[in-house]
Amino acid sequence: MHSYKIKFSYIGTHFFGSQYQPGLRTVEGAISDSFARAFKSDFSFVVSGRTDAGVHAKAQVGRLRILNNIPPERLLYCLRRCLPDDIVLYSVMYVDEDFHPRFSACYREYHYLYTPHRDALPFLYNAFVAQGVGGGNHEPIFPLLASLIGAHDFAAFRCLGSSEKSTRKTVFSCDMICDSFVTPFSGSLDVVRFRIVADSFLYRMVRCILGALFEVMKDPDKAALFLDSLHSGKKVIDYELAPAKGLVLVSVGYRDPFVGNWKGDSGD
Repeated sequence: MHSYKIKFSYIGTHFFGSQYQPGLRTVEGAISDSFARAFKSDFSFVVSGRTDAGVHAKAQVGRLRILNNIPPERLLYCLRRCLPDDIVLYSVMYVDEDFHPRFSACYREYHYLYTPHRDALPFLYNAFVAQGVGGGNHEPIFPLLASLIGAHDFAAFRCLGSSEKSTRKTVFSCDMICDSFVTPFSGSLDVVRFRIVADSFLYRMVRCILGALFEVMKDPDKAALFLDSLHSGKKVIDYELAPAKGLVLVSVGYRDPFVGNWKGDSGD
């Protein structure tokens, strides 16, 4: 078998997540179907991590294992011709047999875009920005963002349904800023961007954290409940899951064995 690392992006709006599910349109399924149409060869395909229905990826990473030796440039060309419009393939390269897009990854970076306004977005932004959430005062949550950094038991910020053996994860970076987009439709548009980088994530962990932070924005007294949930691993604070469409997998990072630094696949 020959192993290839592929880097690609997708708009998650019309996918039932990234992971293959029989009878449903998924990212893994679409790429596998495209390969099967382009080549007559046995293969296996796996991605770096599962994203939910409606979640996007700027730079997802996958591994193709193929019986035949297909030059990466030919594989890239043929797959691009067969893939649907909401998947873009950036690169294909040979990798060692021991490379695994999930287990070899050292970190993942997610961004979440949202605005408290419901009618402020131009049509082209609707798929990527969660609307009508996060209203209220942002000041009480900034200390909470700092508290997320480090190793914690995130059992209070997950949904059931994952095969993860441990709920302890390490967050390397976490912040929130207001981005200003210039659009041809309504001039400038302010959208809040939440950014988090961690070694890995539990099932729907980012959306759970955002849902809890939205509660603190509405009621600053709930900041203590957020911290109790973070430190105890028990869901002390009640919250609703943040909408999927604001979430984007931005980068999956792998350690560079030659220079010993962090190397991310950002899609830039």
